Amino acid sequence: MSYCIVVLAGGRSTRFGEPKQLYKIAGREMIDWVLSSAKSTGADIIVSIKRGNEYLLPLIEKYSATPVYDDVEQYSPLVGLCSAAKACKHEAIIVVPSDSPFITPKFFLRLFNSLQGLDVSAVIPVHHDGRIEAIHAAYRRSSLLVACKEAMEKMDLSVRSLPFYLPSVYFTPVEEMEKEEVISIYDFDEKNELLEFKLNEDQNGP
Repeated sequence: MSYCIVVLAGGRSTRFGEPKQLYKIAGREMIDWVLSSAKSTGADIIVSIKRGNEYLLPLIEKYSATPVYDDVEQYSPLVGLCSAAKACKHEAIIVVPSDSPFITPKFFLRLFNSLQGLDVSAVIPVHHDGRIEAIHAAYRRSSLLVACKEAMEKMDLSVRSLPFYLPSVYFTPVEEMEKEEVISIYDFDEKNELLEFKLNEDQNGP
């Protein structure tokens, strides 16, 4: 069973202050780290972008990924996920944002194996306080497309609402993941979040 990895790269980076997809960590753009990990899995890669984000095309081409423009102009991860899902040729879809530079191939495989082994429409990590990681998750394309259609018709563009439109969801506890898998779901909306992450890593060790 093959699968697609959808990388969401159509955000405005308003709080970050510059296109965060191109913000460099250890000499490489954040999206470059994500695409590199995705490429190493052998999965098909689809990158969701907005019109005007053509500056990302050289990096997308570098990893032989497929760019897909969002169907509608509203800025929402759900719009990007739904647009990219239509272009996927496989039933299994793993979605991640372009600002998760510490994501690992092992994380992709964990989600894929969980989805493959369970009779559910999606596998979504959940924190102990109930927060879900709907854009670090695995979906069955057939169920996802139906859910997207229903959500779009209601103009419910919050990706956190997506589970309510799916027939069945397995919420996998983040606390049961290994540390490298937990780090994989870190994303960064502001630059100070990167500084805080670095400080915590320096204090607590690898």
